[in-house]
Amino acid sequence: MRKLHDEALVSLGDKLQTLLSQNEPRESERELALEAQQSAVAEMQRILSQMSQWESFVDVINQLRQIMKSQNEILQSTETVEKERIKGLFD
Repeated sequence: MRKLHDEALVSLGDKLQTLLSQNEPRESERELALEAQQSAVAEMQRILSQMSQWESFVDVINQLRQIMKSQNEILQSTETVEKERIKGLFD
């Protein structure tokens, strides 16, 4: 993200400022700005792709955490029932 901000977006901003400062923008300057924009968009898409991979990973971890919690609750309830049965045998 820092690279996107420090490089691609700064470059794009510079090129847009150049275009805005001209009374009649030159085609070459417009093409440079367009290339800078496409570069920034490509970098943003790469970052979003990486973020979606992390989101999927976090979803899997959360699902595993929920499964472990459910297993722990089942184990505790089973142990409680077992202790009550044993206690009932000796009473």
